[in-house]
Amino acid sequence: FGDEYSKKLCCGTHAFNSSELIDFAFLNVKSTGRMSYIFSATTGQSAIDALEKGEELLQRLQKLSEDITVDNFLQVLAETRQISALISSKNNIAYLKKVECQKLINEMKEVIKQQSRNVLSELLDVEMKSIVKQNEANSFIIHLLACSDLMKSVSLQKATRYVNDKPVLILSLTNDELKARCCVPTNIIDENFNADKWLTVISDVFKSKVEPPKGQNSLEVCFMKGKKVKPDSFYEQLEHAIHLANNFAINEIKQ
Repeated sequence: FGDEYSKKLCCGTHAFNSSELIDFAFLNVKSTGRMSYIFSATTGQSAIDALEKGEELLQRLQKLSEDITVDNFLQVLAETRQISALISSKNNIAYLKKVECQKLINEMKEVIKQQSRNVLSELLDVEMKSIVKQNEANSFIIHLLACSDLMKSVSLQKATRYVNDKPVLILSLTNDELKARCCVPTNIIDENFNADKWLTVISDVFKSKVEPPKGQNSLEVCFMKGKKVKPDSFYEQLEHAIHLANNFAINEIKQ
């Protein structure tokens, strides 16, 4: 603009030539208000790594989507949930690859819903029997129901009935609402470990409330009130909550 120029300080990151950047990738986009966003990005080898990680996850999902059957959709749901946890965490993954992955996950869930309509009532039975078998050697069970993704509602009371010889804590996620139910056999209850204390470890992370079913002992059985969660931070919170509940059970259950 002729002789006019700005003397304002600039604290940005600069490059003499775009070739110095090697590659570029957005890592996250966060809304801070109406039509206002914060972008984070990376360049160089870090950008290359972020793009490669995103592409690797996308290829895993594409491979899963090619072979969805009634016999394997619980396994597919479990794997898509693991990938959802990765893309919603703070891992160095290219943002646009995350968007592609989430879109494919949603499409896969719709395919599974269509294929599983006739067997939805059997899903809980199949999954809980499998979980009980997998945890035969363990002194307690903590599990997030994979089948809850497909259902309008899940009977956690029915789910916990599959386990009566050890403490069990079952969670469900339906329409972005997290619920949980916990049962502890009377012979394991003591001042340090009971249903109320164990489930409170989970509820504190999600800022929810724990109550016993009407007319029942809170030391033996409790449920966590439904709590709406944010998909972009849920799996990181869940991992932390389960880690705490797992350690609490290990340290406090009398042997």
